Amino acid sequence: MNNLNYKDFIMILSSYKCNKDCPYCIAKIEKLPEVNEDLIQFKSQINKLIQNKARFKYFVLSGNGEPSYYTYGFLKEIVSIVTNSGIFEDYRIQTSGRLFYNDKLSDLFKDWLIEITRVSGYHDVDSSLLHYKNDYTLTKNFHNARIRLNYVLLKGLCFVVGIDILEYLNKYKNIETIALKILDSQENHEDEDEYTKWILANGESYKNIDIIEFIMNNHFKYIGYEFNNHIWDHNGKQISMFSNKYYNKDKTIHNLVWYGDKLIY
Repeated sequence: MNNLNYKDFIMILSSYKCNKDCPYCIAKIEKLPEVNEDLIQFKSQINKLIQNKARFKYFVLSGNGEPSYYTYGFLKEIVSIVTNSGIFEDYRIQTSGRLFYNDKLSDLFKDWLIEITRVSGYHDVDSSLLHYKNDYTLTKNFHNARIRLNYVLLKGLCFVVGIDILEYLNKYKNIETIALKILDSQENHEDEDEYTKWILANGESYKNIDIIEFIMNNHFKYIGYEFNNHIWDHNGKQISMFSNKYYNKDKTIHNLVWYGDKLIY
């Protein structure tokens, strides 16, 4: 971790097209406008970071919607730009699971961490809450992938978080890292939309973060604190939890965020 200037360079693709309808969708809360994706400007920005000798833990390819709806050529160009830059330790792409049904894209991102977000390890529960159909964990491409699991904590489940994580790791051997996600930022909520209301009604609260930390410490080896994250280890698999109560506004000095044709954070 030496000489890292930043944690993540996050590239958010602006299309809202998605095969899920997550009731806590942060993109639909933030409501960024759809814009043109300018890869010429993006490459220029990466070149500036190379010249400035910047170093990042991760490049993260994200989106208001599902990134795999973009064309293969467009995504291949992004992969080429970032993997040839030499400024990232590793690479992640977030997906609804749709990517695993595309052999060509699965091969393009075979060396990346494929980032999935779930509320349950059981397909019937997860698909019911997040509104999707097919069980992508049954695909060959899922089992051949490097997986990062974003585990969204729902209200009342903090007491079994350690058991749930062990079940995930035992069930899916290719999970390399897990990130616990607490969606309720405990900020003052004015003009609440349907997604914020769902979070407040169903999401775990930062009021219980001390309980979660206590339970995690009882189940896993605590290995440190980095970039506002507590980190635990289980047989070489890292589990992290963002410890700042303003999770939804995690646009800190540790991250750079690219949107369309410019840095927005």
